Amino acid sequence: MAGNAEKHLVIDKRIARNWADLPKKILVLIAKGLSCSNQLRFRGVCKSWRSIRMVEILAVNGLPCLVRFSCVDDGNGGVISECLISLPTDQSTIPFFHKIDRDDKQKFVGAKVVDSKAGWLFCISKRQSFTFLFLYNPFTKEIIVLPDLDVVNHHSHTFLYVATSSSPSSHDCIFFAAYQSSSYFFVNSCCKGDNGWIINRFPTKTPISRILCTGNALYCLSLDETLHAFSMEDHCMTVLGEFSWKRLSKSYFFEYHRELLLAFFQDQDAVTWRVFRFDRSQVTWKEVRPSENLTIFIGCGYSSGLKSEVAWGLGEPFKGSICYLEHSNIVFYSFKDGRVCKLPSPYSRQAVYNGYLWYQIPYLC
Repeated sequence: MAGNAEKHLVIDKRIARNWADLPKKILVLIAKGLSCSNQLRFRGVCKSWRSIRMVEILAVNGLPCLVRFSCVDDGNGGVISECLISLPTDQSTIPFFHKIDRDDKQKFVGAKVVDSKAGWLFCISKRQSFTFLFLYNPFTKEIIVLPDLDVVNHHSHTFLYVATSSSPSSHDCIFFAAYQSSSYFFVNSCCKGDNGWIINRFPTKTPISRILCTGNALYCLSLDETLHAFSMEDHCMTVLGEFSWKRLSKSYFFEYHRELLLAFFQDQDAVTWRVFRFDRSQVTWKEVRPSENLTIFIGCGYSSGLKSEVAWGLGEPFKGSICYLEHSNIVFYSFKDGRVCKLPSPYSRQAVYNGYLWYQIPYLC
């Protein structure tokens, strides 16, 4: 009898153990049996479960999701952050709620997400003549606070884009914030722990509309698709080349394996996408036919090119395509035959992807 009691006691102890201490091999086995959406929920359980790199267990590896960020009052003087996560090939939406510390309340109230990088959301909020910038990781609840940016809140100054030289988690990451005045383009840079920004000012004939950091340079694209390069070493701006093709409709600027790419969208008689690559040797833009192994994701935040074989193994008609948002649909356009496939939004038909941007889940970064 004593032996049986001892045995039951041991079993009870096993049942009552801390789930956060489960061996990694067991966690991987559990996660392998989960859907994509439930894998995201799985990672949100606790810190130890988040620490496991899930790349090898995901059926779809590297696919960015859609995220919308907002802050709401909790009714007790505090703030709760709400992140809605949606996968392009999944009809479900996963909400993540975090209570924001009172000390950080001022940063989050009224903050707008303008970009994302390696699992981080780049947030901006304005107070009188200052612009507050910070980065927020909705999975880990980490915050990177940057120096206040002294931008006069006036029509002659338009805040444009932000960029980082690498993952914001890295110790040597350089943060960029740029804005345009009536005559000058301002490039501001800082590192973690800096008390202020290094400010660089350059005259421009045509306003700069987008910035992109890759390698050791910050690339700036003007409204007429003229490409400029800002050197991080000598802080000089040079003109690399102009876009000599006939001006098309709305363009998107992104990089893939350090190649600079422009994607143009046309919607006249039929939907058409054209892609151009900047040829550094000839200093010009050249039209290219994207590889069938490439899937491009276009959005209001970052745009990235991902190989289909590592983009969650997307099959037809998603392979060799460009993915973008259109009203309440996620649309895949095939480069091979121009075929268009629309996936319905997980929300009502009245809802649109307003305020959503592509987001790389932290464990894939």
